[in-house]
Amino acid sequence: MTYDPHADPDIVGEMEVMSRGRLVKARLPDDPAPNVSWYWIATGNCAACANNGADGTGYPKCLSANITPQQFFEVYTYTNDCPEFEAGAAGPSLLLDVMRAVGLVPGAPSRRVEVIRDSPWSVDLAVRAHREQSQFLSMAHVADAVARGEAVNDPKTQFSGNYTDLEDDLEGPARPATPLPSAP
Repeated sequence: MTYDPHADPDIVGEMEVMSRGRLVKARLPDDPAPNVSWYWIATGNCAACANNGADGTGYPKCLSANITPQQFFEVYTYTNDCPEFEAGAAGPSLLLDVMRAVGLVPGAPSRRVEVIRDSPWSVDLAVRAHREQSQFLSMAHVADAVARGEAVNDPKTQFSGNYTDLEDDLEGPARPATPLPSAP
C-alpha cells in the first residue's frame, strides 16, 4: 500500500487557503508519461508568492520587510489575504512555470506546459482534482513498477484490468452539446 495525500482531503481546511486560488490541470509534454497533474495555485498565500523565500539556513521566511516572521508563520501561511502577496515563486520551479503558462506571472515557462484546465478554485472542482490526482499518483506507481521490471503494462491486457493508459488525462471524449427543451 502506498501513501496517497489526495485520498481523504480536508476540503474545508483547503478552502481557507484556496478560496481565491486557481486549480490548473496541465501536461508537461516533454516528461515521460504519466505527465499530467493538477496544480493548486493559492493566490494571496505564501505558497504561490514571489516573497516566499528562505533565510541563510534554508528555513522559510517572507522576503517582504512589511511582514513580520510571526505574521508569516501564524497568519498568512494559513490564509489567502496577505497584503504583500505577489504572484510568483522564489527561484525556478514547476509551479512558477504553470503560473506563467496561465498568465498569473509574466514571462514564458522554462519548459513546455500544456494547460488542460484553468479554473477558479471551487469545492466541486477541488473534489474532482483530488480524485484525479489520486489516479495520476496510481499511474506513476505503475510506471515506476514497470521501469523497475516489477510489472508489465501491456495494452493487450487492458480488458483484464492489468493495463493502465499512462497517457490518459482523465478528461474523456468531448460530448456534443445537448439542446435544452424549449419553453412552452
